[in-house]
Amino acid sequence: NAFEAGFTFGSNPPLIKKIVLSYADNLGGYIFPPAEVEVWGGANAKEIKLIKSLKVNQPKSYRSQSMEALAISLEASTYTYYKVVAKPVNKLPLWHGGKGQKGWFFIDEIFFY
Repeated sequence: NAFEAGFTFGSNPPLIKKIVLSYADNLGGYIFPPAEVEVWGGANAKEIKLIKSLKVNQPKSYRSQSMEALAISLEASTYTYYKVVAKPVNKLPLWHGGKGQKGWFFIDEIFFY
């Protein structure tokens, strides 16, 4: 399933220019970067619009496990509510030992700047 999280910034929201996702990268453990990330913004959870969507480049071979950060630049905004959706890899690539199986996405923190 996709990761989805909503964030409310109250009646005086800060100016947001960037969102950073901190996530695990362990290809041997089927843990990949997200395939796609969407950022939604608006007045509340029911009144939102898509403000950014991006496809994430995927690895071409195995590499050492690590913690990674994906920085998503936005047009400066002061939405009261943001929703972040990160979609996992649907099928592992042909070079992977688990090719065709579902990939995982493990996130630990989200930063707003």
